[in-house]
Amino acid sequence: MAISVRLNPREVRQAQRLGKQRYEPKKDLDESQVDGWRHDPEDRQYYSVLSEWAFAKHYNIEIDSQIYLRSDQGRDFRVRIDSDEFDSETVDVDVKSSPVDDPDLEVDIDSVDADYYVLCRFPEGVPKDESECIVELVGGAPKEMLLRQEPRWSERYEHYNYHIKPKFLRELPSPDAVEPVEEKYR
Repeated sequence: MAISVRLNPREVRQAQRLGKQRYEPKKDLDESQVDGWRHDPEDRQYYSVLSEWAFAKHYNIEIDSQIYLRSDQGRDFRVRIDSDEFDSETVDVDVKSSPVDDPDLEVDIDSVDADYYVLCRFPEGVPKDESECIVELVGGAPKEMLLRQEPRWSERYEHYNYHIKPKFLRELPSPDAVEPVEEKYR
């Protein structure tokens, strides 16, 4: 079910650079939020970019390299998915990632803004240098599936999250079933 995507050293360098650029405008905005994160906020941007890059590479679409002051509004890609579930409709995709070995798909209950969520992980760890990286696209969940979960309180983050274990995620659509929607929507 999981799909492994290999990012070469050049792509890893570009992801590191974009992660730093994304973090820069946010670093001084809200220290109370930064202090509560389990992983360094700059690293979180890097993990996110690596995961988005792998998704984009697998589906042969472009990553959004725009820098937002606060947020990307909970969507990383706008695509059309030709499947029984989506029937070629326009879908906002949010790619989630974690450096832990077997992460759940977790979404803050107040941040369910996308139509489809994709979970990524790093089976060989996150590269600290400019070496290649394997990103696993573990599976996906439509918004409706996420909203059917019982929210769980996170002591560390002090908010409720929806959780889905990896074994319950759905298989991702094939690359030929996904095409980008060419529009600026942010």
